[in-house]
Amino acid sequence: MSKTQGSMPPAHGFAVRPIPDSGLELLKKIAEYATEPALLQDGCCVVYVNPALTQMLGYAPDALLGSPVGDLLHPQDASRLSEVLAPPRPGEAAQLPPFHLRHADGSWVQFGGQVTALPTAAGGGLRLAQLRPVQRQRDTHREALREITRTLAGISDVPGSVEAVLNTGLQVMHADAGSLYLLSPDGEGLEMIGQAGYKVQAVDGWQRLALTLVTPISQAARQRGAVFLSDAEFQQAYPAIHAAHSSSFSSAAVLPLLIGERLLGTLSLSFNHDRLFTEAEQEFLQIVADLCASALDRALLYQEKLRQQSWDRLVNQHSSDIVTIIDDQGVIHYESGSVQSILGYAPSDLIGQSVCDLIHPDEPRPAARPSRSWRPPA
Repeated sequence: MSKTQGSMPPAHGFAVRPIPDSGLELLKKIAEYATEPALLQDGCCVVYVNPALTQMLGYAPDALLGSPVGDLLHPQDASRLSEVLAPPRPGEAAQLPPFHLRHADGSWVQFGGQVTALPTAAGGGLRLAQLRPVQRQRDTHREALREITRTLAGISDVPGSVEAVLNTGLQVMHADAGSLYLLSPDGEGLEMIGQAGYKVQAVDGWQRLALTLVTPISQAARQRGAVFLSDAEFQQAYPAIHAAHSSSFSSAAVLPLLIGERLLGTLSLSFNHDRLFTEAEQEFLQIVADLCASALDRALLYQEKLRQQSWDRLVNQHSSDIVTIIDDQGVIHYESGSVQSILGYAPSDLIGQSVCDLIHPDEPRPAARPSRSWRPPA
């Protein structure tokens, strides 16, 4: 699936009702207090700019009204944006690639964002551009990554890591729900180990997913690549799932959790609104997934270490006999503590040695033979 997203058809194919003039005035009032920059253009001319944008570009409040949008664009960006800014159908939205707008002092400020065609009673080409300063977004992502790293570094247990990974995914992307899966021991499916934001009855059928299933979660695991779905892309790629869940969630991001080439599981985020994922957001989520994968893998290794130590204590405390674990070549991999009181060896001194070295020369030596894989009981 392509990670770049272009124009979007109206959701569900419903007819788009025109916005009355009173609605446009309300839209402007809302934009007045927005912290993100926005502008309205009619055809090629600017008809409204909110204070956030004029302050960011250093212009007087009404200085840009009536001016062509092209006069603000960097010449090298104009050709790239011409296709995206072509008059879309009412109700359509299009993702804007990074571009530059002219500052009042002659410098250039880089933005991203999206443009939406607004249906009006009078018709025409009224469009709303919702912009995001690229540098501000980078600063936000950088600070979020610092906080994520600090949070995950202080957690070593699996339940704590699962909770931290889910909370991280929900908070940094303002997602409405999320789930975490681990690859099953047989490598044939994914098993849910945590979720947040979903209704209990909604996740009953999603506890275990075969990798061959046609779901975005299985797809991300199979291809070991992220899946980003806007509402329209979700509807097109997974119509049955979209139809069943569109009333609650309409967009999704699914990221594989990888340690090198080894698949650990997946992190899935759901949004209850149409979400367009910019390239910067996709890259940011990939980094978040890598951090989460490392934290979860570390917690799983720690859990296995505790399980092994628990088994060791069980053997040492309840057995007066020598317990030795050897491989098919007779190399010692484990010695119980009782070997010290019986034979005088420290258990650690025998690890890696051949068991044959402990047998009297006149005794028959055990023949090396293949052995079945075995794990101590939990």
